Amino acid sequence: ANAITNLTLDDVLNITDDNNTLLITGDTQDTLGVDTSGWSVTSTTSNGGVTENVYTNGVDSVTLRVDDQIDSTFL
Repeated sequence: ANAITNLTLDDVLNITDDNNTLLITGDTQDTLGVDTSGWSVTSTTSNGGVTENVYTNGVDSVTLRVDDQIDSTFL
């Protein structure tokens, strides 16, 4: 089991390329905690077992794609 805790959307901006898209894959044993403070979700879609959430903070846009099997908590 793997756990990512307190991932911020600013972290996503810093670790991605110009597309600002991060894909996180895993299974039911994995957990993900995301701090969305200061960001608004603009769309959510599910495609092929991956949930895609697009967030904006007024200036930047981030796409976070998370495997549906992961226990994810958006703080």
